[in-house]
Amino acid sequence: MALTFTTLPALKHIPKLIVFDLDFTLWPLWIDVHSHGGPYTYSKSTNAAIDRRGYHVQPFDDVPKVFGYIRNTLGCGIAIASRTSTPDRAAEVLRLLELEDGTKMIDHVVHPQMYPGSKMTHLRRLATLTGIPHHDMLFFDDETRNKEVEQLGVTFVLVDDEEGVTEEAFCRGLLSFERWRKELNLKADDPDTHGRRPPRHGKGRSG
Repeated sequence: MALTFTTLPALKHIPKLIVFDLDFTLWPLWIDVHSHGGPYTYSKSTNAAIDRRGYHVQPFDDVPKVFGYIRNTLGCGIAIASRTSTPDRAAEVLRLLELEDGTKMIDHVVHPQMYPGSKMTHLRRLATLTGIPHHDMLFFDDETRNKEVEQLGVTFVLVDDEEGVTEEAFCRGLLSFERWRKELNLKADDPDTHGRRPPRHGKGRSG
């Protein structure tokens, strides 16, 4: 049975910050390669940002629903960590795309980190700006190499680059975060660990 927001078990631990990559995670393209740049116009009928050559940038189908669930049910922060080389282009698209309630995606994003480089840098910067520790962050990305953020204590979820963040993938990410926090709490209570955090382990697909 598919995991959905209605079948998701009750969670004891909820992330304080949920972080998303952009390309092939929130939308099915590289914004700095496939899109030709602005000015962009908005198509409400398709929830798409249309670039100056008529190319449509749309979120993956479940993304507006996922953002709405975070905002209305979980109540935690949303952030972006992207190594795009065209942050202005990405920001303009985020200012146009909408959630199901008609609000803009960008209005729900705190401290977007959009610049080339390791995602370790992006996540460290987010921790500094928000004051939220890495072990309270959940990160969705389509590239296996970005699993390195687990070294910081971030819960990493690898998404399918053909589907992006689906409702089911998001729910499985919440369950992964729940398991990690339970493990962390058990280790913290173990006198043999002296409060040290355990190393992160997990399987990931090759990119």
